[in-house]
Amino acid sequence: MKKFDVRRKRLSPVLKKILLVMKLTTFILMISMLHVSATVYSQATKLSLNLREVTIKEVLQEIESMSKFRFIYQNEEVDLNKKINASFKNEVIENILNKIFEGENIDYSITATSLILIKPDLKTGRSRQWRDNETYQPKMISGSVTDSGGQPLPGVTVVVKGTTQGTVTNSDGEYSLPNVSGNDVLVFSFVGMVTEEFSCPEGNVLNVTLQPDDLQVEEVVVTALGLKRQEKSLGYGVSKVGEEEISSASGASVLNSIQGKVAGLEMNSSQGGLGSSNRVVLRGNSSITGNNQPLYIVDGVPINNSTIEESVGVWDRKDFGSSAMDINPDDIESITVLKGPNAAALYGSRAQNGAIVITTKSKGAKDGIGVEFSTTNMFDMITEQSLPKFQNQYGQGRYVNNVATYDLINGSTSWGPKMEGQTFESWSGFQDNLKYAPHPDNVKDFFETGLRTTNTLSFSKSGANGFTRVSYTNLYAKGTLPNNDQNRHNLFIKSQVDLAQWLRLDAKANFITQRIDGGTWLGEATSNTIYGLFMLPRNVDLNELKKFNYQKTPNDPFTGTQMNPYWTTDYDELINKKNRFLGYAKLDFDISSKFSGFVRAGTDYSNHIVEERYNRGHKQLSTGRWIMNQYNTIETNLDALFTYSQRFVDLSMNANIGGNIRYEYSDKSFNQGDEVINEGFWNVQSFLTKSASYNYYKKQVNSLYGTINLGYRDYLYFDASFRNDWSSTLPKDNRSYFYPAFSLAFLANELINTEKINLLKLRLGYAKVGNDTDPYRLATTFGINPLINHNGIPLMDVAEIPGVRDLKPELTTSIESGVELKAFQNRLLLDFNYYWQSTENQILETPVSPATGYKAKLINAGEVRNSGIEIALGGVPVRGNGLEWETTFTFAKNTTEIVELSEGIENQVLSNLENLAGGIQIVAETGKNGYGKIFGKPLKVNGQYQLTTQNTFRTGVDPVELGNFNPDAVIGWLNNFSYKRFSLKFLVSGKIGGDILNATKAELSDAGVTKNTLDYREGGIVVEGVDSQGNPITANMNAQNYWAGLADYGEPWVVDATNISLKEASLAYTFKMSPNAFIRSVRFSVNAYNLLFLYRDKEARDIDPNQTWGVGNGQGYSLYNMPSASSYGFALNVKF
Repeated sequence: MKKFDVRRKRLSPVLKKILLVMKLTTFILMISMLHVSATVYSQATKLSLNLREVTIKEVLQEIESMSKFRFIYQNEEVDLNKKINASFKNEVIENILNKIFEGENIDYSITATSLILIKPDLKTGRSRQWRDNETYQPKMISGSVTDSGGQPLPGVTVVVKGTTQGTVTNSDGEYSLPNVSGNDVLVFSFVGMVTEEFSCPEGNVLNVTLQPDDLQVEEVVVTALGLKRQEKSLGYGVSKVGEEEISSASGASVLNSIQGKVAGLEMNSSQGGLGSSNRVVLRGNSSITGNNQPLYIVDGVPINNSTIEESVGVWDRKDFGSSAMDINPDDIESITVLKGPNAAALYGSRAQNGAIVITTKSKGAKDGIGVEFSTTNMFDMITEQSLPKFQNQYGQGRYVNNVATYDLINGSTSWGPKMEGQTFESWSGFQDNLKYAPHPDNVKDFFETGLRTTNTLSFSKSGANGFTRVSYTNLYAKGTLPNNDQNRHNLFIKSQVDLAQWLRLDAKANFITQRIDGGTWLGEATSNTIYGLFMLPRNVDLNELKKFNYQKTPNDPFTGTQMNPYWTTDYDELINKKNRFLGYAKLDFDISSKFSGFVRAGTDYSNHIVEERYNRGHKQLSTGRWIMNQYNTIETNLDALFTYSQRFVDLSMNANIGGNIRYEYSDKSFNQGDEVINEGFWNVQSFLTKSASYNYYKKQVNSLYGTINLGYRDYLYFDASFRNDWSSTLPKDNRSYFYPAFSLAFLANELINTEKINLLKLRLGYAKVGNDTDPYRLATTFGINPLINHNGIPLMDVAEIPGVRDLKPELTTSIESGVELKAFQNRLLLDFNYYWQSTENQILETPVSPATGYKAKLINAGEVRNSGIEIALGGVPVRGNGLEWETTFTFAKNTTEIVELSEGIENQVLSNLENLAGGIQIVAETGKNGYGKIFGKPLKVNGQYQLTTQNTFRTGVDPVELGNFNPDAVIGWLNNFSYKRFSLKFLVSGKIGGDILNATKAELSDAGVTKNTLDYREGGIVVEGVDSQGNPITANMNAQNYWAGLADYGEPWVVDATNISLKEASLAYTFKMSPNAFIRSVRFSVNAYNLLFLYRDKEARDIDPNQTWGVGNGQGYSLYNMPSASSYGFALNVKF
């Protein structure tokens, strides 16, 4: 049960443990950095092999898999198909190679981390590097190596054929190779590219373009538990977004970098100002009342992605951001999206909705010391496309009868007469008279030009024994709302060091501190700046609003619940502060070539303080109020994994077994003061009335899991995994739950003798995942309620929902199949996926009789099924002459079916908006497409308007289904054009189908401020319909009554949410640098984000259908959301 205590707590034992973990992690990192100095790797490394009847090539591959050695050779010069026996124990590499090539007349040369094998000159018995000086005329050859699109290729090996003499291109793709004779041949080789040979040029410059070797499909992706796997061996669908795509997306958070690029991913953004949350859903909503967002993993360690939303009912809500947005995009190397239970089952219950796996950068682009600086500067602007369409003909006032007689009265509506420059009493009291004239830009001019500037400086050091990377990032942002600012500091340290031949230490520490001032509440909250701004009568001048001490007059425009928007930005202070630590320490051990493993401890700790300051004079809190909520959250993961690998002639096997202990702790302290005594001193002692509370929860999940991966002749792969969880939040008899997963991948291209098909993979998977519940739901709880007291002493009250002792875990079963094709040298790419999944034993709240003293009870019931397809179609339509066009189109369609709820219940309310548009409910209802239905009052019944004899619309109409907030399909189209050193990218993303309640337009139409209300202003309208008995009736309405009547119905405001937008665009240029220059690389780009809508339904052109109202399950409506901004700016990256 939840614990409440009004006393202030000292630092808890849990927080002391957190501080200890942070200190230990920092100490380990410092020790790691001291050990990064290079040693002679070949002498320090001892290997053990036990291979029989294998080729020399297989032996070399085994050595590469268990060490840092890499082999460079020419197939025609080195016979690698000879079969040998290789049995060695703790031998250095020189001894192993001498034995392998015994009698083969092979010479080799060893560098710190690689080998170059050559065949001696048969005539002299010596390698060519020892030829007589008479035929050797040395000179320096330099140049650059690029890909087919003209982009530089770093890390290309350049070798004089037949010798050990060579070099590697730098980060700008440039090289210099001394002592090359006129008769030499240079060999250029790079992973994923066709190896090319060129004769020594007559001059000193040789520029080379390498073409992709599309027969190589060995791309590696990070899968569950941080395990790296060859993508071709996976029997389930994954999507990967690389560093370049992440850096080119100049959105407000790292999540913006994957929007529109991953089939099956839907993202909406909350709009409460800087730092607001994003809602991400993979393959539809599977839980009715639980969390539907994926699990986030950073460097193999799960992190907390909770969202803090302060709310008082459905109307007063503030979004203080989700935790995944704290991750710095400049520190990310790649993002892998595991879309469903098949891919993410090993992560356990929280991954039933998939997982987003983030891998951070490790070392620099070269060995030794590297320095990198990057800056991104974006300007945010509110444009007309995101604002309501306001009318500018009629001002403040109302109708006084049905024949268009107007009155200038006290009120916030714009139903007065035409604005023709008449004079009227100033509503502010500062002037005797004002001109009754329109102010067409009184909304747009309120917003400011926002700024987001991000500066990152990183240092890296790499050597034979490890690496260290340290980066510091500062993000400063000024929002489009006045006094809305964000400042975030991010210190990132990551290090890896070889402690011994068989032992490696890997550690990371990420310190984040952030402060956000300002922002806005959501909905019809009095302090919602947008609510007060949009409702302004069309004759109100912004300059008058800035004079806060205006007097009350008969023409006061703020007679409703809204406030002067300048007051909410200047005198309602929202302060959002966060300190966070993410870190881990990991020991990897390689006992032998077959046995390896790791042990790891990771933690995610955050201290989050949300402070609200309401000055004296607030419309609802006239005597002032101060609120401080402080949240401490900690998640600690202790895990271990042991791996056994074995390769036979036709069969490869990899088995893992491991376990995890996950501990979660969270507490919240609440302090509130009312009736200010000492203005300007924001603490509880400055207020007459005080209240406080404290609550916390703890949770632990213990897990065991294992996998086995089998490969047959490199064309058939079978994976099996299991996991068993024991959750502290479930009753003893149901605490343990087991779930398996299986997948199969078949590479048909290995059996097809054609060069046109590079990869043709068929895959099939099955998985089952369990999910527990929140803490303290097994027993009925009591707590101290500061809002009720006896003689000033707070009383305890009972929870609204009684405990349930027989709760069971939710269970999700998933089946997935797909086809992946790469053809015509990767000029054509296709990835198709079909999935079906069912989530049973939903943990639901069902209403009970008020006579019980409770609001609802918990039950296990219901089944939700999701099925759909995902398609990624792409390729390279143009490649040649330095020009390349790479394109990818993604399409995903999901259908959600509510198979059943609890007995006797046909729907579950996700969001109840009883005072909006006559009463709106967002529900989950049994049947196909039953999740996310929008119910409200229809405008017509049986084709007839429902009227009264008082010339108004009848309100007593039963609600019906008006739409569904889920889109029919989600699409994305990513394009990348490159020409020599230029690159141009753009992303188009969109949603097809789905509906949204444009509640903003309904409210503004009631107030008469939007263009649509110009209809019927002069003369009114005659509406024909029926009365409550079905008898024909006619109603004569003026415009004000007509639009006010429509605003009380849901049907006119539920609109098509289909939209297609130009989401990203970037034009970049990479400067050519001298190979020996101090500056190794310079890249400059101009970027734009959220540019414009290419298509929106005409009834939704005053809102952004991609915005959400918080991150919960009750989506599908827009109510005074912060207008979305378009961003334009530039970025600069310099490497030294």
